[in-house]
Amino acid sequence: MPIYLKLPAIGLIVGLLLLVKDLLEGFATLFPIIGVIGAYEARKGLWAVCRQVPVMVVGMSAMLAVTRLFQETLGLGRSLLIGWTAYLAVFCPLTVQLWIRDSCKR
Repeated sequence: MPIYLKLPAIGLIVGLLLLVKDLLEGFATLFPIIGVIGAYEARKGLWAVCRQVPVMVVGMSAMLAVTRLFQETLGLGRSLLIGWTAYLAVFCPLTVQLWIRDSCKR
């Protein structure tokens, strides 16, 4: 299915599930509903989804470590700002490297 048809259909399904969530009375929470949609869409492009997991874990580890180190002295707000900077400093170069590697394979 082309993306211009798939994207509105997914948005409609997710929106509909969010509307009927209260009627389900706790049968399914929001995260598993969205996770099922994401897993269904990832079935043919698993590499596109899973290749980012290690990058995000490394970036998030850097963010958490930096935030923890600076939280005592600078406070939570400033330490989170520095943590996000550390996350982006790790995340962006690794993501660009994956994009370059994928474009060379084609």
